[in-house]
Amino acid sequence: QILFLNTVIMGMGDKGISAGEKSRIVVFNSLIRNSKIGIASKDLSHVSIYASAFVNNQTALSLYRKKSIFGGGKTDVTSSLFLRNSSPVDVDAESQITLMNSAISTKLPKKGVGKKGLVTTAITIGDIRDFSDQGIFIDKSASEKFRLPKILRPQPFLGVKFPDLSNKVMGMIRLLDKLP
Repeated sequence: QILFLNTVIMGMGDKGISAGEKSRIVVFNSLIRNSKIGIASKDLSHVSIYASAFVNNQTALSLYRKKSIFGGGKTDVTSSLFLRNSSPVDVDAESQITLMNSAISTKLPKKGVGKKGLVTTAITIGDIRDFSDQGIFIDKSASEKFRLPKILRPQPFLGVKFPDLSNKVMGMIRLLDKLP
């Protein structure tokens, strides 16, 4: 079990984060930028991502079965941003990804992707403020649909209680009390 909290991962030649063999990973308020694969979830691993951003990666999220003794990977993404990735997600037939109340700037594949609350066309570059390694945020003037509903609060993990992000504009990295 691993927690990535307030983390910046940039320029990885392969994977920013690699979860495998029944691992459990939570990524909160983090940025993964300019990597070949942002996060790989494979071999029955489960990755939960909250209030994070994926920018300029070849593939933001890759879910697959690598070893035949395992199944695919599982990833849940909540209140996160996907900007200028060549491919936002790559999901094999044995894996599952769910994107909730997240904004994405490119098209998703049709297989293996749950789209509850997913925004795919409302985002434009003018709606997003990109501060490089300092964070990426939906502009304050963006629609209310980019706010995290109270029902989607992150559950505690490894003894860490996450702050209540409900009614905050989607974004990440800056101190949580300074979110727009």
